[in-house]
Amino acid sequence: MAHDYSTWWYIYKIVFPLIFLFIVLANLPAIIGIILMVPMWIVLFPFIMAYAVLNDVYLGRKAKRAQQSYKDYYKEYKPDKEPEYQYDRYSELYSLLGVRPNATKAEMKSAFKSKMMMNHPDKLSTLDPELQRMAMERTIAIKDAYERLSGVGA
Repeated sequence: MAHDYSTWWYIYKIVFPLIFLFIVLANLPAIIGIILMVPMWIVLFPFIMAYAVLNDVYLGRKAKRAQQSYKDYYKEYKPDKEPEYQYDRYSELYSLLGVRPNATKAEMKSAFKSKMMMNHPDKLSTLDPELQRMAMERTIAIKDAYERLSGVGA
């Protein structure tokens, strides 16, 4: 007795497996990649963690060096006792801003901005309170010098 195979039998036994095989073969690189990715992460994980820890240590050392450089910078700076700065000569004002006496207003403005960015107390909030006080006094002095030289406050 011969079997009478219907259309559904051909679809179920021949066409579906061929479609499945085609899908698997078409995606074989991705499937192999997924299979190989698990051992790769197992091998690479210690190196990634070591890099993260060492990078954090390096950044911590870099921050400490920056803080130390600010401390050295402010060791040299000796402010007057009174907070108001009285200058009788303009050469001290120019040297405080770090510009030449014949500097233009644009040069003075640029020097003022860079000095304020370097000495602003909000930027130096991680330093000691004494260094923060010195930074505040230096900020007042720089602002006063800029106002007097550029004529902003006049």
